[in-house]
Amino acid sequence: MKLSDHLTTVGIVPFEYGVADCCTFACDWVLAIRGVDPMADWRGRYASRVGVTRKIMERGGMIECVSAEMKAAGLEETIFPQPGDVGLVRQVYDGDERIMLAIKTARGWACKGERGLVVAPLETVRAWRV
Repeated sequence: MKLSDHLTTVGIVPFEYGVADCCTFACDWVLAIRGVDPMADWRGRYASRVGVTRKIMERGGMIECVSAEMKAAGLEETIFPQPGDVGLVRQVYDGDERIMLAIKTARGWACKGERGLVVAPLETVRAWRV
């Protein structure tokens, strides 16, 4: 699958926690390319921002939680993400700073948020080679 196809196909699906959010968006890409799902233990287990936040905090926060899942999925961390890699990025959203899981593109990071798909040159917090 080409990255552009994934962005088009998955990017147009309306946002829904646990089904079509920033994490499922990026992990669907990993699953399509690598055949491994970093979200296997998460799918269908949350349906709201409060629900996912609670689960993330129980596992030490977004950075620790996602890092553990990416490592378990066999993805290697990189400090030089290339198009097609996934990463945690810092984004200001509705006046609130959030860390989101995204896919690196030639134009920046592609993130799926409540307002749709955004591609922007966001600050990289951590990234993994896909």
